[in-house]
Order: sequence, then C-alpha cells, then structure tokens
Amino acid sequence: APQREKIEAHPTASPSAWEDYTAALVLLDRVDRPENLGRAIGRLQAAVRADPGFAAAHAALGRAYWDRYRETADAAWADRARDAVQEALRIAPEAAEARLALGVIYRGRGKTPEALQEVRKALALRPNSDDVQRQLSYLLLEDGQGDAALEAARRAVALRDGFGENHNAMGWVLYQTGRFAEAAAAYRRQTELQPDNAWAFQMLGTSLMMLGDL
Repeated sequence: APQREKIEAHPTASPSAWEDYTAALVLLDRVDRPENLGRAIGRLQAAVRADPGFAAAHAALGRAYWDRYRETADAAWADRARDAVQEALRIAPEAAEARLALGVIYRGRGKTPEALQEVRKALALRPNSDDVQRQLSYLLLEDGQGDAALEAARRAVALRDGFGENHNAMGWVLYQTGRFAEAAAAYRRQTELQPDNAWAFQMLGTSLMMLGDL
C-alpha cells in the first residue's frame, strides 16, 4: 500500500508530462466550453508522448476521446477511447482513473451493471474523489437507486463544493426523482459557479417550469 501511494503521488517522472496532464484536467472540468476538449486532447497526447507509461494520462485521454465521440457520434473516437483506457489498464490495472474511465465508457454503451462494477472499484481505490462519487450518482440513478444516487451526489458536493458539475449531478438526481424545488436550488448554485454554462440555465428553467413558476 505505501508503494501504491508513492506511485499515485508521483505518477510520472516527466515534469512536462505532469504539466500537460494537470492542465488538461482543468480544461476537462469545463468540456461545455467549445475549445476546451480539443485543447485537453492535445495536452494529454503530449503527456503520453513524453511518458508512455503514464497510466493516468492514458485514462484521461480515454475519457476525453469518449467526450469527443459523444459530441460527434464518430465511432473512430469511441475506438480511440477504448484503446487509451485499455493501455491505462495494461500499465496499471489498479489505477482508479483507469477503472473510472472504463466505467464511463460502459455507461455510455448502456452497460449499467458493468459500469457500476468498475466505478465501485474506483471508489474502493479513491473514496475521496468527487469525480468518482459524481459518476456513481449518475449510475445509481440509472439503476433505479434514487436514494443512493442522491447520497453519492451529496458526497461529491461535500468533497468539492466549488465545482459546478457536482451541483449539476445533484440537480439531475433531484429532478429525475421529482424534487423540483431542490433541483432548482442545485442548478441555481451551478449557474452562480459557472455563469457561462448554458445547460445549467436550461435545467434551472426546466425545474422552475415543473414547479409552475413561469
């Protein structure tokens, strides 16, 4: 365990790879901004060129490629996502980022049980990751476990209250379970944190409409 902690604390010996990776994560926090995804992909490609054994960068690249696939519906991006995540798992089978990335791809494929299995592996490895808790909340909701989904979303918000996407997850779970006033409050918080996020305003308006507040 101490060895794994050491590896996770210093996942690459390349300063340029680390710089590109961390910059890409900041960009991927806001994939709703049109230019961010392409810039993140470029930085992550540079990171894995600088250090081909950097598992977390391969995993992040897999998620970025998957986001591009969702945006374009071009199957080539889905293949690239799968290949990048497989490479991350080959390098580090127990890397939380790789397990989470695989879970995100399974979720996108409609394979909810398999996705839950992978995200729970990531959770065991990284229980204090808001990213893991947020993905868990979406999956539990899709699995019909509304109460558990809300708990996971609340944990994500508690872990990183200043991140709009965590409030988005909370709002989505509340909206889908018919708690429209609480959903509106969550989306309003997201609009305060991300005043340039169109989806947050759309869902705030939709939640208010469901309350009859035209």
